[in-house]
Amino acid sequence: LDVNHIYSVDPSMSLALAFYKKWGHRIGQIHLSGYRGYHDPLFETKQAHIIMAIQNFNTPIIIESVIGVTAIQEEKDYVFKTIRSFAE
Repeated sequence: LDVNHIYSVDPSMSLALAFYKKWGHRIGQIHLSGYRGYHDPLFETKQAHIIMAIQNFNTPIIIESVIGVTAIQEEKDYVFKTIRSFAE
């Protein structure tokens, strides 16, 4: 399930819930990135609602943000921090 692509079609992210209701048991991995026009870094877009559309954080998550080597840790930290804040 590519939540970036869902956001590009439906910024409300209600389509993500529909996917989970119908196909949640079959989702094997999540593709995650921000969206301003492509696979933008979430630490820059601050689009936490894209991350929060994920219904099962036990599913493997592939961060697809297009970033340089020096920004990888910053992107990972932002995603993990957002997930942790949601779990609290």
